[in-house]
Amino acid sequence: MTSRSISLVGQVALIAAIGCVGVFNAPQDSFAEFYVAGQLGPQLSNNFGNVGATGGPAGVSFSDVDLNNSLALGAKAGYFFPQVPNLGLEVSASHAKPNINAQPSVVTGPVPGIFAFDRTSLRVVTVAVNVIARAQIKSFEPYAGVGLGLFFARLKDAAGATSSDNGVPGFNALAGYRSFLTDDRRLALVVEYNYQRARLNFSNVFDPSVGLGTGLRGDYEAHAMMVGLSYHF
Repeated sequence: MTSRSISLVGQVALIAAIGCVGVFNAPQDSFAEFYVAGQLGPQLSNNFGNVGATGGPAGVSFSDVDLNNSLALGAKAGYFFPQVPNLGLEVSASHAKPNINAQPSVVTGPVPGIFAFDRTSLRVVTVAVNVIARAQIKSFEPYAGVGLGLFFARLKDAAGATSSDNGVPGFNALAGYRSFLTDDRRLALVVEYNYQRARLNFSNVFDPSVGLGTGLRGDYEAHAMMVGLSYHF
């Protein structure tokens, strides 16, 4: 994980700590709360790191592969408990296409050299379950969460050949705030940062005649800034 990623995750942890203070300072007339939300925004600084080949000589690795910035789309549903109204569970789903542009990569191992990655389509769908902590400050509601995600990824090259890695567990973290737009606290503007990381493994990516192996694996890492609306019941 890069130092920038560590810093961002540290910020999430700090906001989570602030949110936990709010957990124990809930209003006396607290009640169960269910909400749904839709979001979109740019997914930036995407990276495929710690890259290696599979199905061939041991020890073949590549320098990090840059992924394109992408538009991320998301939807979520959550529930805050009446007993602890500032603590809840959230289920979210997101979709992004951080494609791989044509780029050179340094190969190390038994077959050192330079490998040229072709432009390749990458689609990633993530379904996550997060524990959420929030603080209620009038119409302003900062929150943070952390959880487990299942990652469904598919590579597709220019010739139409595909390789998928489905249901891979990974890490999901988020931090943001809601600003309620109505006096009854039903409709809110949502601004959120989301961090995702998972180890992906694709088979049948390389031509065996190249001598690098046939598969590709690496650490998928993505950062998204999302804006949307939530409705609270």
